[in-house]
Amino acid sequence: MTIPELTVKQESAPNEQKHRFRRKGVPAKLELELLKGGEPRANIDYILKIDGASIEGTTDDEGKIDTPIPPNAKFGELILAPGTIDEETIPLKLGGIDPVTEITGVQDRLTNLGYEPGKKGELDEKTKEAISNFQRAAELEVTGELDDATRDALVKAHQS
Repeated sequence: MTIPELTVKQESAPNEQKHRFRRKGVPAKLELELLKGGEPRANIDYILKIDGASIEGTTDDEGKIDTPIPPNAKFGELILAPGTIDEETIPLKLGGIDPVTEITGVQDRLTNLGYEPGKKGELDEKTKEAISNFQRAAELEVTGELDDATRDALVKAHQS
């Protein structure tokens, strides 16, 4: 395989005016690993909707999705098993995640790892149950409470 040399492209534009140039072909990349109860959600059809565009595909054997998206996308929607009785819609917040020191950051990571925490921003019983389930899977002491070991394991498992 050969990679061609870079070429310079020149555009004409009037002086003393503002111009916007947009470089083509610089998408961001969305990489997801879909798990449920710690197990990969492998070979599931999906529709990914971002900024009015739909991308259809199938998760790989490890439950992963890897696709380019617009670099400025902030929100999206992932529909798993569309048109079936198992159809599930997952809203996506793109571009960042709260720190693991915040309960919302813990809940977002738990959700992304396939656990089901409770009410957003609250350390309620359902969130404590999700923490316990994660601790069990990560072979930590099961307390349902957030401690440094649990936060560190969440960051490692989530890769962020």
